[in-house]
Amino acid sequence: MLAHTHETCRRVWADLRRDPKGTIQAFLRSWVSISLAASFIATFFDLAVVIALVQLRHFNAAAAAPLGVVVGATVNFAINKIWSFKDSIGRLHHQYLRFLGGTAIAAAAHAAFVHVFTNLLGVNYVISKIIADLLVFTVGNLVILRLVVFPKNVPAVPPTQAG
Repeated sequence: MLAHTHETCRRVWADLRRDPKGTIQAFLRSWVSISLAASFIATFFDLAVVIALVQLRHFNAAAAAPLGVVVGATVNFAINKIWSFKDSIGRLHHQYLRFLGGTAIAAAAHAAFVHVFTNLLGVNYVISKIIADLLVFTVGNLVILRLVVFPKNVPAVPPTQAG
């Protein structure tokens, strides 16, 4: 895995040196950038729910965070299903169940981070939420989405001809 990552970085660097404009345009059209954009949009919805619950309903920030994550995760799944992973295989309900499993684990880690930053360290809950979002839902989310939730459709290898 590490050798593959190193080779990918080397290839991207070579592409950037050879054709910077084309490489950047290709990245902006890739599933990675679309998925990151989906995460930012989902974070907006997530934060709106958390801020509304804390400010209007007087929820504890650590208790409101998982509810915001549920809303943000649903938005994230929908955008990724429609635009980011057009090449994925699998049925919608199977993908959504895998997504919910990964999101449940991530939400628990996220709530723990928000609790530590807000309740133990005294960081503003919105800042705590953003830090937790970056720690939990950026790189880890991309890996889970591509490898577990929306695996790439690999064409079947035709059987070899005996003869």
